[in-house]
Amino acid sequence: MIKRPFFGFTRPKLTYADIALFAQTEVRDIPLPKKVTLLLHDNRIHPGDLGLRQDTEVKTGAAVPFSGGKKGNLTTTATGTVDAVFEDSTYTDHRSICVTIDVDEPDRWDTGFTDAAESPSAQVAREFLPASPAWRMFTRYSTLRTLSIPLL
Repeated sequence: MIKRPFFGFTRPKLTYADIALFAQTEVRDIPLPKKVTLLLHDNRIHPGDLGLRQDTEVKTGAAVPFSGGKKGNLTTTATGTVDAVFEDSTYTDHRSICVTIDVDEPDRWDTGFTDAAESPSAQVAREFLPASPAWRMFTRYSTLRTLSIPLL
C-alpha cells in the first residue's frame, strides 16, 4: 500500500506485509469441485453445434469438435458426465455457451494429443493449433485471419 503525505513535503512511502507471515511449510492439494462450468464466448457457435449432449462421458483434456464445418473445438478441463449444455447471456448482452460437468473423482486424461504428438504432421498441426489459446490470441487481428500459412 502506498501512503502519501497530506501536504506533500515528504516522499510517498511503500508499505507491505512481511512475506514470512504468509509462508507455508507444506504444499496442500486443492480438492476437485463437484461441478465445473465451461464457458465458450463465440457468436458463431450454438449449443447444437457441440458434440456434447446430456449424460455424455468426457475426459480431462478431450477436444470436443464443433459440427457444421465450424473450425475449432472446446477442451474439457474435468473428467465426468455432462449435466447440461445451454446458451446464456450476460448483463452486457454477450452470448455464451455453457457446458456443466458433474466431476468424477478419478481424473482420467484423454490421450488424443499425446498420440498425435508421436507422429507430427501438417494435419495434426491443423487439428490442434486452432484450439490453443495462443492461436486464438493471434487470430484476433484481422490481418492474421486472412493469412494462409502453408504447413509443411
